[in-house]
Amino acid sequence: MFYSIVHSICHLGWTFRIFSSGSIDLDEINKSANNFPFDHIPTYSELLFQTLVGLTGIMLLLIIVIMWLTSFEFIRKKYFQVFAYTHMILFPFFFFGMIAHGGNRLFNFGFPTGILILPIPLCIYFYMIFKRMYKM
Repeated sequence: MFYSIVHSICHLGWTFRIFSSGSIDLDEINKSANNFPFDHIPTYSELLFQTLVGLTGIMLLLIIVIMWLTSFEFIRKKYFQVFAYTHMILFPFFFFGMIAHGGNRLFNFGFPTGILILPIPLCIYFYMIFKRMYKM
């Protein structure tokens, strides 16, 4: 949760502000932040609400906040199903959101950056699902 908030603050405080100031070339902005190219220097709100990176960033932050809130000990102990179902339902959205969020920035290997980050939580997710199915 902490690193997600730091990541978001850095983008909102620096990256989006620099892109919307016009100090970076429009071609670089379109390559970095948008699947649908702008024909003008975008405003801060256009970068946030009209780009795949901005929209998936908002979605991912909301998912992380919801998962974090439902993972407090009080919720887990008293309402375990809320914790479990929230995580099981939201994790696939988080997974595909991460791929879409990092999809514009391709490493030299030719695949989205989100794929590099996700194998560990994905393995944990499937382990928990299979463990639950085995116990049933």
